[in-house]
Amino acid sequence: DRKNRVVRNAPDFIVINKRLSFVEVKGGWYAINLKIKDFESYEEWNNTLKVFYCFYFYNVKKFISVSHDTLIKYIPLCKIGQYKKDVKKYDDKKYYIIPYKWWEKGLI
Repeated sequence: DRKNRVVRNAPDFIVINKRLSFVEVKGGWYAINLKIKDFESYEEWNNTLKVFYCFYFYNVKKFISVSHDTLIKYIPLCKIGQYKKDVKKYDDKKYYIIPYKWWEKGLI
């Protein structure tokens, strides 16, 4: 159910800087694949503490940091993919494709 999914999809880290926040880390070559169900869970976590993403792009050896509040504005522009194996009713394995070119072209 939804509550179990949200707990299962907790962000990777809690970071203490000037204020407390969550950080989710993802890596990819030319794009980051972020499962839609995970993103929905991060939205709920973002209501508790702000969620930030740390994306690592192997092709350019670069880390990109972006807040959930910023990323959510660009999610409607994403293409959607789907992992083919292990499809379950609670997790259809669809994902947003977040391209590096957004940062390369200064769109974010």
